[in-house]
Amino acid sequence: MLIKGEGQMKKVGEILSVLFDKETLDKARGYKGLFASWEEVVKACGVSGAAAHSRIAALARGVARIEADHPGWVQILQAKQRPLLRELGRCFPGLGITGIAFRLSRSPLFPPEPPVSAGVLAPQEEAGEPEGIRAALYENIRDEDFKNILKKLEQHLTDPPHP
Repeated sequence: MLIKGEGQMKKVGEILSVLFDKETLDKARGYKGLFASWEEVVKACGVSGAAAHSRIAALARGVARIEADHPGWVQILQAKQRPLLRELGRCFPGLGITGIAFRLSRSPLFPPEPPVSAGVLAPQEEAGEPEGIRAALYENIRDEDFKNILKKLEQHLTDPPHP
């Protein structure tokens, strides 16, 4: 970004380097990289599907706050907490990340998708059969391990409790 001043154009970075010391600027660049790298971090930890359903929302006092759009994703990410913390520390040693906190997002993480138009549903779905909907959802998931995790989670949530 360029800023015009006294007949000459200056880059914002040049102006900021005059206002802040090198350490502060390096830390700001680290923060920017942290928020932009979430997809690579979850991929390195074996949960690449989580990138579309979660994000780093904040970093305060060495704790990265991760938000997810569904309780199932919070649980999956919690199960990977140690590898996530190791990867964040490896990629961003200067930020002093010592912990991770997970929470369900209060607002959508990404813009909503357009509504499905009428007549798109399969015949069994129009008849009200939920199995058709579930099968269609699983067909679109390419990662077999993730698909199996979701199926087990669904089964656990729908099975009656054992006495």
